[in-house]
Amino acid sequence: MWFKKKVTPREAFIGMCFSMSGIDQFVDPREEFKIGEVLALNGFSIQEIGDVVEKLSNYSPKEAIDWGIKAAEAVSKLDPTMRQNLLKALVEIAAADGKIDSAEETFLVSLRMILT
Repeated sequence: MWFKKKVTPREAFIGMCFSMSGIDQFVDPREEFKIGEVLALNGFSIQEIGDVVEKLSNYSPKEAIDWGIKAAEAVSKLDPTMRQNLLKALVEIAAADGKIDSAEETFLVSLRMILT
C-alpha cells in the first residue's frame, strides 16, 4: 500500500469516533457534542483531537480511505479497556441523534469483529 504514514492507536480511536458521526452522511450536532464528551472522558486532549482532525481534513479521498484501513489495524493494538471504551463510545455517538441507522450498525459490527 502506498500510504506510508503511521496511524497510532490513539489517533485511530479519535478518527473512528469522527467516522461514526459521518458514516450515515449526515453529522448531527448531538453527535458532534457526544464525540467531544466521549473523547474527553477517555483522556484525549483538545490538542490531540485537533491534530487528528487537521490531518484528516487535508487528505485526499484515497488517502482518507487508506488512513481508515491503517486505523482499523491500529485500533486492534488498543489495550482491552480502551477497546471496550471505543465500542461504547461509538454506540453512544451513533445513538446521539436518537437512532442507529444501518450504515452505523454495519460500522459497529465491523469494528466489533476487529476489537473482540
